[in-house]
Amino acid sequence: MTVVVASDVAARVALGVAWIDENVPGWGDRVDLDCLDIGNRRNCVIGQLFGDYFYGPLPRREAMALGFQRTADDGYGVLESLWRQVVAARRAGGAS
Repeated sequence: MTVVVASDVAARVALGVAWIDENVPGWGDRVDLDCLDIGNRRNCVIGQLFGDYFYGPLPRREAMALGFQRTADDGYGVLESLWRQVVAARRAGGAS
């Protein structure tokens, strides 16, 4: 049994935030938290920004390393919760 450590997932999401900050200015205002669903290819962060997860610019392995896609060891719930926190912090004026 593999134990998922939230800090590992949070570190991946932080890398994803750095990538998306550099490549998609203003992205935080474009993510709709009402329909955010990390497990859905159109409603995940990449899907919302690029129209579909599969149209996004990242290969699957890189998307996993950047916290946009779950790995075999973690679930969508942890990722979605972290992305929701990041987007909410951005909208509140804080950088996460």
